[in-house]
Amino acid sequence: MNVLWFVGLLGSFLLYKNFFPTVVKCISPDLIEIDEETLIVDLRDYHIAAKFPIKEAFVLPFAYLKRYHKQLMGKKLHIVAPDTSS
Repeated sequence: MNVLWFVGLLGSFLLYKNFFPTVVKCISPDLIEIDEETLIVDLRDYHIAAKFPIKEAFVLPFAYLKRYHKQLMGKKLHIVAPDTSS
């Protein structure tokens, strides 16, 4: 019986984690206060980021995030991401 509770709890957690949206606060890039601990990370594709640049942003396409995640650790991040999925 305890195993069933555990499996049910684990299943509920996985369903919640994967299928319920996360609330993210959206702000204008002009309102971001830049200091030594703050980094703006632009996750858009290079051709989009070059066409519509954001001042002081670290352009890092999403595919490269795993490779460069150590450079981002310990900093306050502001993420710039596309509003569409491809």
